[in-house]
Amino acid sequence: MQLQTKEITENLMTKMDEKLQPLVEENCKLKHKVELLEKKEEILEREKKKNNLMIFGLEETERSSFALVEAVVQEINNLGVKLEIQEINKVQRVGQKQENGRARPITLTLTNSWKRIEILKNKKNSYKIYITEDFPKPILEIRRSLQQKLVAERKKGNYAYISYDKQGAAVSKINSKPVHKVSRANAFDLMRPRSNYLSTSTNAKR
Repeated sequence: MQLQTKEITENLMTKMDEKLQPLVEENCKLKHKVELLEKKEEILEREKKKNNLMIFGLEETERSSFALVEAVVQEINNLGVKLEIQEINKVQRVGQKQENGRARPITLTLTNSWKRIEILKNKKNSYKIYITEDFPKPILEIRRSLQQKLVAERKKGNYAYISYDKQGAAVSKINSKPVHKVSRANAFDLMRPRSNYLSTSTNAKR
């Protein structure tokens, strides 16, 4: 009797496995497709932002969009980079106006990538504002997760940076090259309003 019960149980399990196997395979295929789509989305977002820069720490005193453009042009020129208004595609503040009067970050979209590279090369010439790439959301999440490591590495005289693997996915790395210490605005303090804005936007979508 026990042997018969065991055989029946084994037969049932075998049949269940046979029925579940196609579902498992289909699930694996769907997961692979989702991963590919996410990578494509990340690459497309990077392509969309390739001529963008983020500017942090510029006082929010402008009363019009054109006044903001003029202020940005002035700050970039102060870096030693000649920027003409016609080289700008779009300039706008990011997020809602802060009640505490703290300046919102600025998205600067240029008409060409070589001007963007020139600005990034000269960004250390400013002690008033902080300029960085307009990173896609996955990169921003990695950078936020690296903040503690960044602090530890900077104490050693090193710095962390973001790179991409052969598939185009974001990865974090530590560069052992020493960093020359200079007195300038704290980048993370200036960038915090954008992090808060992204978190608020994500919660709103949910």
